[in-house]
Amino acid sequence: MDKVVKIDIYDQLLEKRPDKNFYLYYVLKGQITMTLSQGATVMNVRDILVVNPNEQVAIDCADSVYVQISISSNELLRMLDYKKVVIMCNSQKETGRLFDKFRVLLDELIRVSLEKDYYYLHYQKEMYQFLSFLITNFSNNLFIEDEEEARKHSILAYIHANYAEDLSLQMIAERFNVTPQYFSKYFKETFQRTFLKFLTEIRLEQALIEVVNTTDTMLKIALDHGFPNQNSFSKAFKEVYGVNPTDYRRTHFEERDILESIRSSEVKQLLAGKVAEPNNDRHEVTVVMDQGRELLTPYWFNLLNLGSISKIFDNGLNKQIHELKKEMPFKTARVFLDNQLTVNPTFFIEEKALDFLVSHEFRLMLVIDYRDIAENSRFDEYFEKFLTHFINRYGIKSIRNTTFELLYNTYFTREKAKKYAALFNKLAAILDKLKLSGNLLGPGLQMDNEGENLLQFLKENQQLRRLTLTIAPYSIEKYGNKLYINRKSDTSYILQQYELAKRIGRTQGIEDIMITSWKDGLNEYSTLNDSSYRGASILKNMIDAYGRIESLPIDQPFDLMLPVTSNAPLTGMPGLITKDGVKKASFYSLKFLNKLDRYFLYKDETILVSRSDDHYLQMVCHNCKRPNYKFYSHEDEGVLTDQIDELFEDSDPKRVKVTINRIKNGQYILKSREISEGQGSCLSVFHEMGFENLSFFGRDELDYLLSASKPIIRGQQLTADNHCLEIEIEMKPNEIRHLHLVYVH
Repeated sequence: MDKVVKIDIYDQLLEKRPDKNFYLYYVLKGQITMTLSQGATVMNVRDILVVNPNEQVAIDCADSVYVQISISSNELLRMLDYKKVVIMCNSQKETGRLFDKFRVLLDELIRVSLEKDYYYLHYQKEMYQFLSFLITNFSNNLFIEDEEEARKHSILAYIHANYAEDLSLQMIAERFNVTPQYFSKYFKETFQRTFLKFLTEIRLEQALIEVVNTTDTMLKIALDHGFPNQNSFSKAFKEVYGVNPTDYRRTHFEERDILESIRSSEVKQLLAGKVAEPNNDRHEVTVVMDQGRELLTPYWFNLLNLGSISKIFDNGLNKQIHELKKEMPFKTARVFLDNQLTVNPTFFIEEKALDFLVSHEFRLMLVIDYRDIAENSRFDEYFEKFLTHFINRYGIKSIRNTTFELLYNTYFTREKAKKYAALFNKLAAILDKLKLSGNLLGPGLQMDNEGENLLQFLKENQQLRRLTLTIAPYSIEKYGNKLYINRKSDTSYILQQYELAKRIGRTQGIEDIMITSWKDGLNEYSTLNDSSYRGASILKNMIDAYGRIESLPIDQPFDLMLPVTSNAPLTGMPGLITKDGVKKASFYSLKFLNKLDRYFLYKDETILVSRSDDHYLQMVCHNCKRPNYKFYSHEDEGVLTDQIDELFEDSDPKRVKVTINRIKNGQYILKSREISEGQGSCLSVFHEMGFENLSFFGRDELDYLLSASKPIIRGQQLTADNHCLEIEIEMKPNEIRHLHLVYVH
């Protein structure tokens, strides 16, 4: 049996006892019914499901063929540096290109496993490629918050990963930087048995799986599981199970009708044919110049998050808001009413902030955080006085255009949801009293993987008619009694979550759903926030979601919205603009979108094309690269590396060809604005400046960084013949580009 992965193919009933390994099930033919501890589920052809350790499985089927891939949790622990993970992989719950790619890997792994006696090296390559994809895209680290609990986990993880080695008390004590005497005493007090006894139990537990499920010799099983010889294995086995391993196998071995190699040809027929890898290095599109006059919908400017109302004038944030508004037509400002303002309500701070926003022609969305005010008995009185004050100041018409969001920004429990409902009803009554009914939204919830928290929340909050959502590439989930972050590596997570919320909303009679906060990473601080990748990621997601959603506001569009903890010019914060006013690639992704013309013409996963009333076209496009395992394995700690290119699956350029038909013949100028990691990105400019010692980085250097961090602009003359014009460009990795085609009169 392979030490890491074992592949079995079945065509009949199966019962798997609980053990400490992971199991992946993949249906090749027909339909199977899988019964787990949480209930039964039906799996159809090409469905994939991973079962985590210590789960009993029963499979019922008729005229079906399915694959069971067992993955050694001990070997996985070793590979993952003893991090404990849970794998959440269920193709029935999540769809998209990620699973399409995974099926291609699975098919190839199964195919070569049938021939591995001849092509063992190829099998090893496919096996590790499969494991890398599985761990990168579907595994999640379990939270261990208690320090003592974390220490116990580290010890157990190390033993499980290394039990098959010649593991002595001296070795493990050195691993944890203590004396053998101390470790021995600590282990016995903590686990109520000696280290040697525990190690033998683990070895026997793992050896038992092979005694029952393989035809390996007892000597091989003994040596594979850390026993020095067959006699010591048999003696230890008999002490625990009452009989020697040979007799145990004779009693418990279950003959299964496994598909033998003679039927491998049938299995190969069930596998999908080898799929040629799509050529992602070349992208060709054709657009028709006079193809309708659908107005472009710049939904990316519908909402701007500005944080706390009391912080708008802190550290010059108001000046950056002013500059951003001058360059981009954001419509609504979303700001938080601070709980501390209720202590002495003079409304001076609120007036100053709201006057500023109204003078910049923002509509207002005022956010009330449920966590902040749930226990504040003064808030009801403050809220009513606040509304009355600003109705008098701005007029009832202006306030009627204001929306209010009661944010439920906490882990879901039924008790909290009921308290939220009571508070929502109180605030709604105040709004009704002032003839502002219907303006209260909520809950701004960040959904779990299946949206169960949103569904249960809505059942406790039937008064909600308009929903707000927080979108992020992760969710907080529970596995047993431990929490973990379920990281979404599928780049279509925004639409997946939005569509799931819509389906859940419809079950409660709700159609109006709005995204009020979008987080594009797991950690607020990352070098990538200052790189061209961040700009490419924003542009990619904005193009993907065009025509599907009404808003996608970045959670923290200014670095100044976060505490300033460093004098460095670039700090990896998530804003579009640094604390010193340096404009990042993420800023220019929105600036490029703002240059688009009046009419929508075409979009796909790479490019969005618009046109004017005249013979002008404006386009935005990107070469956003997919992060690799290095990125995901360190994302929760913050990706803080200068080797940006090492964090992506490839670093290939992309050739984009746009053919425009029915265009007016004649001469054209193509203007191109470009930002990539080698050109115009503030991160690359800063690295080129070479100031490792920041004590020498002064005002002149900052002025240079401010002036150099901008797109490069190029021009090119083109000719349209036979009412056809072709544009060809080559984009660097994580480049964003704006193209403007102008007719020469």
